[in-house]
Amino acid sequence: MIKHPPLLILDEPTAGLDDDSAALFVALVNKFATQSNTTVIFVSHRKEPGLEAKLVYQLEKSESGSTGKVWTS
Repeated sequence: MIKHPPLLILDEPTAGLDDDSAALFVALVNKFATQSNTTVIFVSHRKEPGLEAKLVYQLEKSESGSTGKVWTS
C-alpha cells in the first residue's frame, strides 16, 4: 500500500480468519477503497459480511461453462 498501486487484487483474503479478524480486514479494505485511488478486486466464494462493494460480478455454473452477471450491491 506504500506504493499506492492503481489495482489491488485480493484472492480469498479472509480464508482461514475467524469472524472478528475477517470483519477487521473487511473494514480496512472498505476504508482503503474509499480513501485512495486504488481499484480493489475482492475475490471470494461467499458474500463477505460488511464489504461495501460498488459492483459484484457473480459466476454461475452451467453445462457449457460458467456465466456471469454484474449487479450493484
